[in-house]
Amino acid sequence: MSPLMHDRGRGPELRRIRLTVNDLFPYFECGKFTDAELLSVFPITQAELDALRDYITEHREEVVEVNRRVDERIRREIEAQNTPEYRARFAHHEGRMKAWLEWLRAEKEIDEQTGRPAPAPGERLKAFLAKWNSERNGHAANGVAK
Repeated sequence: MSPLMHDRGRGPELRRIRLTVNDLFPYFECGKFTDAELLSVFPITQAELDALRDYITEHREEVVEVNRRVDERIRREIEAQNTPEYRARFAHHEGRMKAWLEWLRAEKEIDEQTGRPAPAPGERLKAFLAKWNSERNGHAANGVAK
């Protein structure tokens, strides 16, 4: 293994950054990306990219098998998310997301109509979640019971 790499239990990865062989394997495998494109996306050097590529070349069967197992695990997790039990368990999140988008649109419309300045990052989400949680617990947004 290259001195630029080691294994801390997640598989072979770069020493300087926690980027594993398996993180880049799909990019190498599809053959659609140039080194320049990969270097523009990942904060690594050409030497580190070469070390990852060399490891894959030298340990191809092992890397392919690990990638196959990861793909299989992801496939099973996606299948599990499509069961009626899973969907029922997390249905309230879908409602919250829809409500968030509707509430956000309305808030931005009020901003435009009134000239109200946009709040600091994260403040809208905090306000929405307080309103959402209050309504779900049977209280009005102002704290008065319904």
